[in-house]
Amino acid sequence: MSYSALLAADAAGGFLAGLILEGGGLLPPRPRIAIILELLWGGALTVFSLANAYWLAIAFLFLAGFLELSFNAMAQSLVQLNAPLEKRGRVIGLFNMASLGLRTFSGVSVGLIGSFVGIHWSLALAALAAMTIAALLLLLLGRTGGQ
Repeated sequence: MSYSALLAADAAGGFLAGLILEGGGLLPPRPRIAIILELLWGGALTVFSLANAYWLAIAFLFLAGFLELSFNAMAQSLVQLNAPLEKRGRVIGLFNMASLGLRTFSGVSVGLIGSFVGIHWSLALAALAAMTIAALLLLLLGRTGGQ
């Protein structure tokens, strides 16, 4: 029952994000917004992975589900909008292959590192690493004058 509640919280967050993104138009597809969403997602995953209270884990997993769907949907939209028309199918295919491949590798790396430092800290370290990369991208985007 407890594990099902965690899965439901993540799914409910994603569902709410889908409704808001589709119905409200509150988050226009901009690279800066996508990176900020990733930073927030990493933060939510970090708090979730280190939470000692079950209610806190549920709340931050709900938030992580919301942010993950928002980030991924926006990243996909940006790829579709910015890919050259004649190469759009290949660019979208490469994006999806890279995204799914990185998810698979992250599962292996979190599990492997988790055997040394514990699964909670392993997930937190992975989220912090993703946040570090996103912060660097945000800085680069700011220096180039991007949106």
